[in-house]
Amino acid sequence: MQILFGFYLDGAVWSHKSASIGEVRTGPLGLLSILETRLGLSGQSVHPVKRIDEYMKRIAQVDNESAWFHNSFLADPWSTARQLLEWRDELVENGWQGKISGSPRLTTLNVLENVNIPLSAGRADRLQAVINQLELNHTIQIASLYLVEPMEMLPPVWKQLLNLLQKQGTSIQMWENPVEIDLKNNLTSTQSYLLSDSHGASLSAEDDSLILLKADNEWEAAEHLALWLASDPDANNEVTIICGSDTSILDQALKRHGLPILGRTEASRWREVQQVLPLMLANAWKPVDLRLLVELLSMTSSPLPNWVCRTLLKAINQEPGVGGKAWNEALEGIMTRRKEELEEKGDPKNEEKARAYAKEINSLLVEERFEPKEGITEENLRKRCQKVIEWLSWKLGTDPILVEVVGQARQLQELSLGKGRIPRNTLERMLDTIIGAGSYADDICEEAASWHVVDHPGQVADKCGEIIWWGFNDPMTKPPNYWTDQERNDLLKAGVQIEKTRDFRSREANAWKQGFMNTEKRFIGIYIVQLDGDEAYHHPFWDTICVSAAKAGNNLSEDEVHNLLVRDCNNYGNFKEWGFAARQHTLITVPDEKPAEYIAVYNVPPSVIKAPSKLSYSQMGNMIACPMKWALQYHAGLRISESQTVPSGNKMIGTFCHRIVEELYTDTSKQWSPNEAADEVGRLYDDLLPSMASELLLEGNTIEKQRYRAAIIEAVQQLIEVIDRMGLKVEKTEAPLQAMINDTSFIGYADLVLRDKEGHPFVLDMKWSNTSKYYQQEVKEGNALQLATYAWMLRTTETAQEVHTGYYMLAQGQIISDSALLAEEPIDSPRTLEEIWNIAVSAMNN
Repeated sequence: MQILFGFYLDGAVWSHKSASIGEVRTGPLGLLSILETRLGLSGQSVHPVKRIDEYMKRIAQVDNESAWFHNSFLADPWSTARQLLEWRDELVENGWQGKISGSPRLTTLNVLENVNIPLSAGRADRLQAVINQLELNHTIQIASLYLVEPMEMLPPVWKQLLNLLQKQGTSIQMWENPVEIDLKNNLTSTQSYLLSDSHGASLSAEDDSLILLKADNEWEAAEHLALWLASDPDANNEVTIICGSDTSILDQALKRHGLPILGRTEASRWREVQQVLPLMLANAWKPVDLRLLVELLSMTSSPLPNWVCRTLLKAINQEPGVGGKAWNEALEGIMTRRKEELEEKGDPKNEEKARAYAKEINSLLVEERFEPKEGITEENLRKRCQKVIEWLSWKLGTDPILVEVVGQARQLQELSLGKGRIPRNTLERMLDTIIGAGSYADDICEEAASWHVVDHPGQVADKCGEIIWWGFNDPMTKPPNYWTDQERNDLLKAGVQIEKTRDFRSREANAWKQGFMNTEKRFIGIYIVQLDGDEAYHHPFWDTICVSAAKAGNNLSEDEVHNLLVRDCNNYGNFKEWGFAARQHTLITVPDEKPAEYIAVYNVPPSVIKAPSKLSYSQMGNMIACPMKWALQYHAGLRISESQTVPSGNKMIGTFCHRIVEELYTDTSKQWSPNEAADEVGRLYDDLLPSMASELLLEGNTIEKQRYRAAIIEAVQQLIEVIDRMGLKVEKTEAPLQAMINDTSFIGYADLVLRDKEGHPFVLDMKWSNTSKYYQQEVKEGNALQLATYAWMLRTTETAQEVHTGYYMLAQGQIISDSALLAEEPIDSPRTLEEIWNIAVSAMNN
């Protein structure tokens, strides 16, 4: 077997030849797997989450108040275990035998290593097992092994392993590509300086062998590169594209030009189906987070039937909380429908099963909730995971991601065994580790193309004609773990040599250089200024190229190098004859498009849109203001999703205050004094808060909750004072009103219907708003259609010819009305309520 070994070759193609036997290109993971197979050490891999759980048990075994890790472990056990295990694995990988003393960190790791609790083998343990077998002279038949990086650049443990292979007879050599640099252009001059610090001829501004292309955004860069590739398809067999990031935008541009796609997608944990398990667990905590509950119920595919989700979402829209009047009515509706379904199937226990079905839903979403610090019981956790498993299992064949989600739920079930209760932060860290980076889109893959694609410049081991480095941006690699000088000395005495940070960075920089040096004709690095709307930075090797080019060109200035090498995409889109990097393309001018003509009126046959079966104030307002909106909303059924219309802010508080007033006057014979009402409103506020404004119970909303409590108590007190001062009596709250117009039933609900001693009707519509000026303006301009509607409906149902109406501004304690019997300062309106109504009816009929 012949192996080409490079630290960045994992995931690279094994060979570029049309046919080859016994030739392998691989990195550390691949070589470790080959060696394990040859030595008979292969076994089932262990998910990191299991090892962290095992290590957490070790930590719990030795934890005490004086332990170095105690405070961190108390606050976040899972993250503490994960970090300590990462340090432990690094030491083991470099030869640690579990005995050492020194810093508190090393002493702690030493104690944990000797705890008698099993720990599954990780990559570090596997690597040391291979080294131990090689030290025992177990031979492996590998004829030759070629190194992409020099031996001195490799980590100490890999030097040790390769030396052991060499002692067995494996030929260890450097992978050499013939270096023939002819100082002809900007590229070769820069390469020559990087290779031997030699100065070349003057760099030319007309030369396009070395280009650093700058694009304002990914769309611009993608279109530019796709156009370049499409301009000369026959020459693309010499092109190698370095691409280690997401190419979804580039792939779209390639498709538009009829080219194969690269198919590189980033792993994502935010795909909808992957949110089922996290949302099921996120809705297990007190208090109810309505936002998370709505997210669960509004998923395209929820663990609950869609009709159940819609019913519950409608209830939340009426009352933004759970456990209240609207929620319980929704559960009754669910039970009724479920009973009907079971009756149709002939189930004799339909009522019993329907009731149990509604109870199960309420338990899952409302009742079975736990305090975050105390934690969820392992029984309930497994129950929630099983709910996800059962829901997804029957359709595993439809989507590969579902298999992964079911596996994650099963892993979580396994981890919960024996834990009793799991606090919220621990559970979230466990889930975070299980899900990891997420999954890749299974419907996108790389298509066959004449060019080559690599994920890292370190994978460019052969000479290439032209290299395109897509996304020549800062890679933001994770730095190695930090060890103090004293810790390194203590470890060295114990036979453990940790790679220095500068050696890690040198190997990384060498990989960047490797891709550049293997370019023969042209190198184009594409730097994207903004990624996802955020400013991005160019790759560090960009600076290396610029400095080397400056030195190669006899110490050019920074501005001179910039003018010679850097191009901007903005400079190439305004010419019919497009030319870039030795390729040309004729651009076609986009024909002028005539804007669509504005149509003021859409005429449709009367049979298409039928008259409404019933009307309300809001329907009437829409029909007058925008008939198109009315047609789309009430006839076509186009509405905003319930998940997007959950009341919040002033709307939520207004609904809450309405409900409190309604409860206060359940018995209209009760005459409330302001002080008595204040106590009752406070009690109602506390009782109704979970069902009417549950968001105020969330952590961080304590001050808001207290502020609104005081504001609502004051608002209702002022309302009662106004009612008493005017000598009125509340007859009904949320009073249903109905009348007929054009043979159509017109319905509405008046917030407060009141009477004076003579029995004259008064209507108050309660509003909660930061300002009252818009309602004042409405009355002042004679446009208060809502008040006119209430007045007309009352006039049609009783003999009273005059109905007094007004807005009561709860937050301001103010009545806005044109009636002197209601408002202390009545507003002079240019129209009576009857005139406003007649104008509205005329407008609606026309």
